[in-house]
Amino acid sequence: ETQIMLPPFEDIVSFMDVLDFDEELVDSRLESLMKRSTFTNQHLFNILHLLKYKYLINLKESDECQNDAEFEFICKLICKAGEGNIDVICKILNVILLLNPSTLVVNSQHLLQQILCFDILTLETNDYYSRNNLLFHLKLCNSVLDAILSMKEKLNLPYLEVPIQNILFCEKEDIKKIFLTMTVKKFFKSVTGYNILDKIWECIKKFESDPFTSLNVLCALSNYFLPLPDSNSLGVYESTLINHTEFWELVVSGLSSNDTALRKLATYLIKRALDCLAFLKNNVEISSTLVTFQWDKAKEKELRKTWDNFFILMDSLEEKQSNIVLPSLKLFECLRLQALSYCWVNCAFSIGLRHDNLQVKMGCIKHKLDTDVINDNDTVILLESLNDINLYHKTHNCKDLKQKLQKLIRTSEIYAMIIKNVPHVKWSPVPFYHLCTVLAEIKITNLVQNIGNDQLSKILIDVLSIPCNNIAIRKAVHIKIANIITENCKELHWRSHVLLFSHLNIDIKVNWISHERYNSDQLSKYTKFIREELVIDTFAFCLFVEGTKWSLSNIDFLILYLSGHIDHHQIFMQLLIGKVVEIAFFTNVEKNTVDIDKFKYISDIYFILTFLKCVNDTSKYKIITDNIIKNSLNIIEYVLNALSDTNIRNNEEMALIIQNMDVIFKYMNDSDAYENIYSSFVLLISSDITMKKFFGVSLLNTLLNSTRESTTKNIKIDVCGFIDILQKVDKFHTENEECCGRSMNDFTSKACELVHTLLENKNSYQINSVVCFIEYMLESGGYGCLKWILKIVKIILPKALSDTKTFNVEHFLNAAWNELETIKSHKEYVESMQCFINIITNEEIIKHPMFNNLVVLYCSRIIGHSSAKCLPLYYLVREMDRSTFKYSHMVYIFCDILLTVPSLRKDQRIIQDVELDCEILDAIVEVIMKKIDNILKNKQRYHDNSSLHRVTEVGMQHLLFILLRHRSTNIKNITRWCIELLGKLPHQPSREYELVMDYLLENTMGPTYSVRLHAQYLAYQLNKCNEVYGHLECNAYSKTISIVEKTINEATRVMDKSLQKILDDPFLDKFDIIDITPCLIYTYPIYKNGITIDKLYAINSFQSMNKCLQESAPDKFLTEWLQSGNINQIEINMSAEKWVNIIEVRPGAPLLDYLTSKRDEGFCLVAAEQTSTSVSLQTFKFPKKTVLLLGNEKDGVPCNLLPVMDHCIEIPQQGVVRSLNVHVTAAIFIWQYSSQNVL
Repeated sequence: ETQIMLPPFEDIVSFMDVLDFDEELVDSRLESLMKRSTFTNQHLFNILHLLKYKYLINLKESDECQNDAEFEFICKLICKAGEGNIDVICKILNVILLLNPSTLVVNSQHLLQQILCFDILTLETNDYYSRNNLLFHLKLCNSVLDAILSMKEKLNLPYLEVPIQNILFCEKEDIKKIFLTMTVKKFFKSVTGYNILDKIWECIKKFESDPFTSLNVLCALSNYFLPLPDSNSLGVYESTLINHTEFWELVVSGLSSNDTALRKLATYLIKRALDCLAFLKNNVEISSTLVTFQWDKAKEKELRKTWDNFFILMDSLEEKQSNIVLPSLKLFECLRLQALSYCWVNCAFSIGLRHDNLQVKMGCIKHKLDTDVINDNDTVILLESLNDINLYHKTHNCKDLKQKLQKLIRTSEIYAMIIKNVPHVKWSPVPFYHLCTVLAEIKITNLVQNIGNDQLSKILIDVLSIPCNNIAIRKAVHIKIANIITENCKELHWRSHVLLFSHLNIDIKVNWISHERYNSDQLSKYTKFIREELVIDTFAFCLFVEGTKWSLSNIDFLILYLSGHIDHHQIFMQLLIGKVVEIAFFTNVEKNTVDIDKFKYISDIYFILTFLKCVNDTSKYKIITDNIIKNSLNIIEYVLNALSDTNIRNNEEMALIIQNMDVIFKYMNDSDAYENIYSSFVLLISSDITMKKFFGVSLLNTLLNSTRESTTKNIKIDVCGFIDILQKVDKFHTENEECCGRSMNDFTSKACELVHTLLENKNSYQINSVVCFIEYMLESGGYGCLKWILKIVKIILPKALSDTKTFNVEHFLNAAWNELETIKSHKEYVESMQCFINIITNEEIIKHPMFNNLVVLYCSRIIGHSSAKCLPLYYLVREMDRSTFKYSHMVYIFCDILLTVPSLRKDQRIIQDVELDCEILDAIVEVIMKKIDNILKNKQRYHDNSSLHRVTEVGMQHLLFILLRHRSTNIKNITRWCIELLGKLPHQPSREYELVMDYLLENTMGPTYSVRLHAQYLAYQLNKCNEVYGHLECNAYSKTISIVEKTINEATRVMDKSLQKILDDPFLDKFDIIDITPCLIYTYPIYKNGITIDKLYAINSFQSMNKCLQESAPDKFLTEWLQSGNINQIEINMSAEKWVNIIEVRPGAPLLDYLTSKRDEGFCLVAAEQTSTSVSLQTFKFPKKTVLLLGNEKDGVPCNLLPVMDHCIEIPQQGVVRSLNVHVTAAIFIWQYSSQNVL
């Protein structure tokens, strides 16, 4: 209903007074309105006016009237309060209470108890209705209290219950605002018997989990909780809050927070608290585990000075610039000398240790390491600050940090606190290594007693479980932790040592077992401790051996332990031989017993086989190994007996046993026994149960790969028969579909491996059968099949090429490549790709001219994908040897590899260890020169770091490399070609020195610091070279250069990190062609991605735009490449070029022709431009095929191109600025396009 605007109350009263209405008439009209069941806003305003008239009559006659009916009416009306009428209801309530002053207090007390009823206001405050209900009741409460205050009365409500918790911790800010700014103030002045401030404080203490709300409430009510003198030098309210420990703990938690807003609130409160203490002249002493605070009124000046220093330090740490923050760091030492409590100094540390500026962080860390850590939170903050790889780039910084950290960890308590909190940080590899190095170098006593055996072992396991994606660093870290265990944790229980050993890196453990004297002293200490010092009593040892059945790591530990404990060695031999005898007895006697458990000794066999695999035939265990080998047939028979069961249990355990059966098979010398075992395995493969087929294939594979040829020479193997059996398996039948698919993948992989093994052992086969198997497995096999299929093809290749009708090489390679594309992210990809490359570089393939185009096609694909995955390219290069280059198409492929420019990443650089003779090198040189000539045939002028520039540059680098390494190549031809090329290339204008100096000096006062510093340094060096070698006239630059020189010297003195990067760059500081190495040739800028532009300010625009395009992945990115005498090479996003095709179109006619051609292809031309016919971006629907044209930031899209556009789109804006940065506009347009067509 539309709300009617009414005149002010005073005008209405004067008008009614003039009319001199009869009081009875007013009462009758009011009564009729109050009897209604529903009310519009107009009705409520009429009621309000009539009530005000009655109140006016009371004032004039100094009388009061009965308001029982009105009071009953307002109680009914409160239930109808809503968002549209709450304000007028509050006014009606106020007037009704004032009609009868004698009943004001009683009625107000009754109403407040009803309005603030705990049951009504403790509803969930998350839904819309409940939040509004709470807001309405607070407004009604304020109306009642206004009536009390206007009559200067007091309410006594000792039993009032106000749901403060729901009010303070609700999500609606306007509820808290009304309560804190209005309701609390009115309660404080008009209600006795109920101290609302105490209730609020009690509520805050209960809810420590929301410090932001708590601090906000205290700041809003600081006039009451932390009173200051008013104009009469009197406090509003003497609060005891500053004597509460909880208050100071809350302030400390706020100051230590990561949230800047919380820190500002806490800072305001502590400043207010200090002013309050100075006003009250009180002494306060607070001491708890979290906070310490002392205020002595006799030392007010000294304490004020200390706290002022603290606030200066806190304020400066909020700044981002190091030149502002670094001078104030000296206050850390000042505060320590002034004996400010550590909890407050630690608040400043918590900000500094998380600072974005490396110099500030380093300074804070060094100050922090000069003080002790006091609790876990303090320790975590310190460790997180150390977890920054940039801290360790400089050797002296790294050394200083480690020395200070060693000095800090001087007691077992601090050591325990550090190591206990290490797992709570997400470590980077390098900082984690340096921390472990420090911990390993410190020897602490009583560490186990201080932490506890179980707790310490759990902590060390958590430390060992910290992920580290760098294998070398992970191994080094485990070595350091092994030293920590040796030096500080010897008192741990032996079971804890077993558990810790199982979590150590497996490669290291193999070295411990294989080599008596390992080259690391730290490892030798740990192995020596396990061999010689660790003690396990006999009974516990027997239990340990019994429990070491299913853990390979425990077997490693057991072997290491036994090597130094002869007494336990004998016990172990007896136990193990006893198990072998039991298995033999079961196999020969009990296997046919009814209801016998055929899987009784499965775990024991797994243990025996794993043990035998670990120790091999070491002389120390010769008795055991001989006994196991002697009973090997019994073990094999037991496994076959278990597999003959119709219901095979423990499939995973059985697979592990089969995997280790090779240690028994390789000792078999009896051809008859071998033939029997072979027949048993064949029966398993022929079984109708698919799981038995799988185990049969795995066992036969293991058998054929581990036995000698002399043992198998009498066995006639039917390869085609096996292939027929293997192809009949369609599906594994299990309850779990996921397990079914995984089992089928494992089976097909093992089947392909078996066929490969059979063919590799030179068994006879029919090519048709093998080709059918390959096609079947390519279509239905899992990820693990592809590498075996490719290996099979390599074996049958000579025979298959002789029968091209049976085996289509082109069809197979295409199918194999498609499979490779589907498994790019799978672990099998690398090995499968290596096998694929082995086929396409096989001499049987490359010697046939009919396959030349096929080889070139797939090699080109591998080269093209090298920017994303470089390892296939490495394999391709590795397969090229001297014999490969006698085929011309392979030389061209190698030249394409040489001219490849992938991204600059260390793990993507190609290792080129190909040895070439001079004839081949001459051919390569000729190919490179022809390719560069073709590149420059139609376009001699190109732009820095465009594709043409980078290919030309890398070609030049290869020519330089060949000349430096092989001087016998045709130098004359290369020299003549270089001279001709120099003649073709366009030259710079004359007076190069002045042009370069002018350009550099233009940018010495630019807006960007890094650009400014580069320009200053290069101008300084260029002038220096001219003074030594050039002797060109340069008086015009002398004054400017002298100023630049002072700037460079000052930056050198303060060790500016940006200048240090320039000094470390060999191409900016020192470059000597005489001392050049191949590594330096191919370091820069062969893989640099960049553009050429004419203004430095466009750097960020292009970088941001390129990043945006990379993320939304459009087809092509078009930009105008500007030509200018002032050119600057910059680096753009390093990974974008892998996904975004950047093409070059010149401005003017070429750009117009390009746009026209795109329109002919069906593209819609859209310009980002403000014109009289522009359409708003929000309402425009982008076609799928769109070309977006972005103009210059200043001039926009050229006028001659606007008529060509199909649409002009603009972004709606408010304010004075009429345009956005071009990269911002591009990002907005691309998002809008992607949201409509891609996402």
